[in-house]
Amino acid sequence: MKTVSIIDSCMVDYSGHHPDINLRLAREFKKRGCKVTVYANKKFISKDPDLDIQPLFSYGAYEFISRLSEQAKSDSPMTMFQGLAAIFETEVAKIKRSDLSIIPTLFAHQLYAISSPKIALGKVFAGIHTHPTFKNPDGGVFWKMALIRAQARRAEISLGVFEPELILEYESLMPHGGPEIEEFPIPHDGSDLGSLRKKLLTVGLLGHQRETKGLPALSRTIEACAALGLKVTLQDSAGNMDKIVKGNPAVKLMGHVENMGALIRQCDVTLLDYSPDFYRFSGSGIAWESLASGVPVLAPKGTATSRTLRAFDAGATFSATDQRAKFRVLEEMKRNYEQHLQRALVAQGKFRAKHGTSQFVDLMLGKPKL
Repeated sequence: MKTVSIIDSCMVDYSGHHPDINLRLAREFKKRGCKVTVYANKKFISKDPDLDIQPLFSYGAYEFISRLSEQAKSDSPMTMFQGLAAIFETEVAKIKRSDLSIIPTLFAHQLYAISSPKIALGKVFAGIHTHPTFKNPDGGVFWKMALIRAQARRAEISLGVFEPELILEYESLMPHGGPEIEEFPIPHDGSDLGSLRKKLLTVGLLGHQRETKGLPALSRTIEACAALGLKVTLQDSAGNMDKIVKGNPAVKLMGHVENMGALIRQCDVTLLDYSPDFYRFSGSGIAWESLASGVPVLAPKGTATSRTLRAFDAGATFSATDQRAKFRVLEEMKRNYEQHLQRALVAQGKFRAKHGTSQFVDLMLGKPKL
């Protein structure tokens, strides 16, 4: 029986992509007959008695990134980087060696830590979701340090990205003889919609509503949807939308949901009003789940999601600098919804052929590609 460790210091609670991916992978490995342990943040309280989830880590990576971008007064960024890497190294050293260790969401200080000669995790597969300079213009320096240190563990550490454009970004930082970087399958499976829909009735605005995800234009977006006779499902993991909605009958307001996939499939289209500056290289779990489920997606040009939509000939894109363009595209999608839905269903088949939890686990277990 293979032993598998899934490691994620950012798995603090059940919201966001961290638990979504980690728990899905844990169940798939378990289904394959592996003994799986998930190592999460100390704050995590498990609701899954069928899984072995161990709270271990003191810090999530985003806390560190926020400190880097907002304050570097008493400590220099380099001191902070090395300090958090040292804490992560001390904590990850408590994990017993497994046949496989999976880090679905990797950050630079974590790669630096696990590349220490003191760490023995077995074969490591680690996924990168963001650009080296994500929230930190000096981030490339930290990644370069980590990649140099990882040279000595090249045979044990495999790195992968979920957006192919990121490969060149990290290869440009890679020292000669460093770990190879490949494209990992996206571990999103979706499910079928059931009966086919003929009309666009409900627009999904889902996820943590914040400035980089269209929050400044949210009120106007809701008004435009209502003007088109469309209902809006507004979901916000942080639960801060009451003042914006103000009892609007066109809006179904939801807080944290356990099953985001099920909520996506209740929508006729998902609208991702993401900032191209922030999401140029970062994909979207909502977009991936929508694609895997055959739900059309609208996204701004210049984002990683817009490139994914082009690759699978699905959904529609609009200029992020022209709010009216967004509403024109939405109006066109309403008029021609059956055509957009048929394209989304074709794209669903293409997406599932390349991506999914099973394909991700096949790669980790060394299964040959068909």
